[in-house]
Amino acid sequence: MPITSPNSIKSCYIAEVLKEMGFPVKPAHNRLGEERRVKTPERLKPFIRRAVEELLRERGSYSYKEIQKRALALIVKSQEESAVRRTKGLVAEVRELVREMADDESLFYLD
Repeated sequence: MPITSPNSIKSCYIAEVLKEMGFPVKPAHNRLGEERRVKTPERLKPFIRRAVEELLRERGSYSYKEIQKRALALIVKSQEESAVRRTKGLVAEVRELVREMADDESLFYLD
C-alpha cells in the first residue's frame, strides 16, 4: 500500500532506526518491556535513515516531524522514479511494435 502521509511513518519506526544508527533513544512511555512490539518495515528503513542523515548534514539537528516529512518526500520521489522507469520500458516495447507493424509488408492500407 503506498504511503501518502507523513503520519504513516510512525514515531516508533523512527526511534528504531535512530537506535540502529547509534543515537540515544528514550523508551516510549507506553512500552511494557525491552522488546519492540511494532517493528519497522524493512522497506522504510533506508528512507528514514537517509532522511536523518540529510537533516543532520543540512541543519545539525532533527525532529521526528521533520524526519517524517523528509522520509515521505524521499519515498514519493522513489515511487515517481520507478514509475518513470517502468514507463520507459513500456514505451520502448510499444515503439518496437510500431516499427514492426510499419515494416510488415503483409499489412495494407485503404485509400
